[in-house]
Amino acid sequence: MEAFWYTVAGIVFGGIIAVAVTRHYARKSSKELHEVAEDLRHEVDEVRYYVDALISYLEVAGFRVERTAEGKPSRIIRQTITDKI
Repeated sequence: MEAFWYTVAGIVFGGIIAVAVTRHYARKSSKELHEVAEDLRHEVDEVRYYVDALISYLEVAGFRVERTAEGKPSRIIRQTITDKI
């Protein structure tokens, strides 16, 4: 009977250690994931700025930009001389 309780205690103790180690690495990974996601958000904002500038330059150069109801560009169309007449 004594071996049974040692086995139960070993299983419980091993489970507690496994939960503690898993929780530690899960929190560490979650923190790193949030940091990377925040960095990517900043990169996307920067790219969006340059894309918006490029679209503005294309409009000035004679391209027609069709936009969605929200005002986002959906299609860029090159206008020819006959389109402008």
